[in-house]
Amino acid sequence: MQKKKLGQLFAGLALLSALVACVTTYVPPVGGNTVQLTIQPSVLAGRSFRLNLFQSPLSCAGPMTIMHGDGPTNKHTTRLQANVLNTMSLEGFRSGSTCNVNFSFVPKAGRSYLLDASLDESGCLAIVYDVTEAGKPRFEESLLFRNINGKQCVPLSESKRMQASKANSPKSSLDDFKDLLPAR
Repeated sequence: MQKKKLGQLFAGLALLSALVACVTTYVPPVGGNTVQLTIQPSVLAGRSFRLNLFQSPLSCAGPMTIMHGDGPTNKHTTRLQANVLNTMSLEGFRSGSTCNVNFSFVPKAGRSYLLDASLDESGCLAIVYDVTEAGKPRFEESLLFRNINGKQCVPLSESKRMQASKANSPKSSLDDFKDLLPAR
């Protein structure tokens, strides 16, 4: 009996090690053709989140963790490659449920961006703004949502764009974006 439990323990540890090895920590590019991305999480207490950047943006493969946290979290700033497709995943966790939103955008060189990452009772939402002009954030029009009809990473041609009027509304909530949220 002890031998069986020990074998199960080692099998569990091997699986855990394999899962941890699948997600690496993101190392931002330095110099050259990069842009600044400020991440502003809005996370209710009792929830945790993880933000990943995919090494393969078209297939949403090779997640690299940019940041993670529990409950209300401070802003975080990083750098992304400019003028290329960047695909990210915002994952939210709480007791008994999870949410995930995969999204892509092409940051332009010389610009600065803000990612508004929200997790509330309705789920996860990520909106990217161009904040290059101080005090005048603009919805990033290249933003595409990749979770459609229960699929986690649809091709770019099947992705959905958000209406800029919804994203720029100061009274927006996740209820305004139900058609873009993944199926539960």
